[in-house]
Amino acid sequence: GDGGGCYYLPSVVPQSCILKEEGFEILWTWLPPRLRVRDCGVVYGSSRDGCLLRTIYNVSEDASKRCGFIMGPCVLLVKAMGGAIAGAFLSELPRPGRGVLGSGECFVFTLSPEEKVFRWKESQPKIFCSCEHTHLNVGGGISGYALRLDECLDVGSSCASETFGTEGPLFESQQFQIASVELLMFR
Repeated sequence: GDGGGCYYLPSVVPQSCILKEEGFEILWTWLPPRLRVRDCGVVYGSSRDGCLLRTIYNVSEDASKRCGFIMGPCVLLVKAMGGAIAGAFLSELPRPGRGVLGSGECFVFTLSPEEKVFRWKESQPKIFCSCEHTHLNVGGGISGYALRLDECLDVGSSCASETFGTEGPLFESQQFQIASVELLMFR
């Protein structure tokens, strides 16, 4: 990873069905330093909570009110049917109808089959995250979105993104079938 320094092994409660300990070790080195010492939990998991984008929006707000999670930064994990894993660190919870969300802390990444992180640079567009009830988009630019999820969380797409400097899709192809989605929040 590019984080360096000491490593804190986070407690993940509830646990992730997508990432195991080694995946968290890598992901945690990419996080902003203030979050590397925090535990997290899966506040939304498609295998547990159903496959609707609106559930992500509802559950994340409820988790911050009732379960002690920080309202703000989160990690979106997506596993494709073929086993590839990618996602995004978002500096704000995804919320529909609020325009472009997030800051330059946001990034996208792949964890399987390879481990790569793509960060925003000041010369790039500030299209970090945009949400509606029908889709969630991360990254953007002329070519498309680094990651786009549909409202039923069954089909995703990924293209080169000027925001994060990805040169192609985060998954094996631009369109992919989604196996599972999780949203992690920090305590």
